[in-house]
Amino acid sequence: MIFLIFIFGLIIGSFINCIVYRLYVGESFIKGRSYCPNCKHQLGFWDLIPIFSFLVLKGKCRYCHKKISWQYPLVEIITAITFCLVYLLSAPVIIILARNLFFSAVLIIIFIFDFKYLLVADKIVVPSIFISFLLNLIVKMSWQNLLLGAIIGSSFFLIQYLISKGEWIGSGDIYIGALMGVMLGFKNVILALILAYIIGSIVALLLVAFKKEGWKSKIPLGPFLAIGTIISLFFGEKILQWYLGGIFF
Repeated sequence: MIFLIFIFGLIIGSFINCIVYRLYVGESFIKGRSYCPNCKHQLGFWDLIPIFSFLVLKGKCRYCHKKISWQYPLVEIITAITFCLVYLLSAPVIIILARNLFFSAVLIIIFIFDFKYLLVADKIVVPSIFISFLLNLIVKMSWQNLLLGAIIGSSFFLIQYLISKGEWIGSGDIYIGALMGVMLGFKNVILALILAYIIGSIVALLLVAFKKEGWKSKIPLGPFLAIGTIISLFFGEKILQWYLGGIFF
């Protein structure tokens, strides 16, 4: 089963690459044949097999021979590995597995899109808020918990946006906050936000220390929010129990 999940992850990873590119150029990712971003030549089946095609073509387009970005195989592999971990942490409850695979795919899109373009993929985030809300209702999470989570998550960024007049964060982060809330509920969304800012601060300090970025450089927040959400989704309850247990006992 784990092998099938891995293959499924490779396929979804390939689709995620398509989504990220087409969102950025303003094209539909639902319809239309895949094509080379450089020469615009339509790609055939043998050009689109995850990992295999990249290796066979030696990282170059079959038609224009331009180099293919390493993003494509990396995203495919990362998605496949992530899906395998999700399977190990979610099985054998099918609906929980399906929900967590969906959450993971959306978070990977948020991570890549913001990391690459410094933008929030609103066309993915907004509908995912409603889908995530419905999926969590199906797994018996209370709507009050989800609604409160969405309010906390979105308000956290809305306040920053209003105070800074859009200088600190973009409006898209407000949507991500709402999505985090409906994915996690009110307790875990708070933990996810704390984790995201801790991890982001550590990475920012390391980048400055190694002179990769300056103090005034813009660092995308989306990747850290995605990481914080993933950690809270699977380990949030244990982290909270450990932390609160250390305080009260």
